[in-house]
Amino acid sequence: LLHRRGRPDEALAAFSRALTLDPAMRLARRNRAVAADEATSARREGELRRRVRLDGADADARRELARLLSALGRHDEARAELDAVVALRPDDVGVLVERARVEQAAGAPEAAVATLERARALMPNGATVHALLAEATYQAGDPVGALAHVEEALRLTPTDPHAQLLHGFLLGELGR
Repeated sequence: LLHRRGRPDEALAAFSRALTLDPAMRLARRNRAVAADEATSARREGELRRRVRLDGADADARRELARLLSALGRHDEARAELDAVVALRPDDVGVLVERARVEQAAGAPEAAVATLERARALMPNGATVHALLAEATYQAGDPVGALAHVEEALRLTPTDPHAQLLHGFLLGELGR
């Protein structure tokens, strides 16, 4: 709706937030690509960088800038922005999850696991963190460890559909 109404910056932000929650959302990914043409991205990046220059502690601008940079495949720059937010908000599990997602997008599942372990230490009863940790652990080449994480996620929230799907997948991968 935002994109159709000629508000591409807001649409891009909304699609990016959706992908932060679930990177497998194909429609959001396609829509974000449409909304993120070079001119719009460059303009939005400039606006966000100005906000950060004016206020280095503007965590919202840094997070949005990181999402944009990651969407454009500029993962090192996205990492730097999220690292700055982590420095501002070291106990913010959401920021750590976003940082882990950037690592996954950059093809660094081991780094994603390490970041999610930090998030789990802050939120040991967070089923979502455990499910994300299972996914990253699997991508890092440890399906047995991933199964343990997803089973913990299901113990915490038995009705989580993402964890249930991942659990079935992992059981299949392990021949069970």
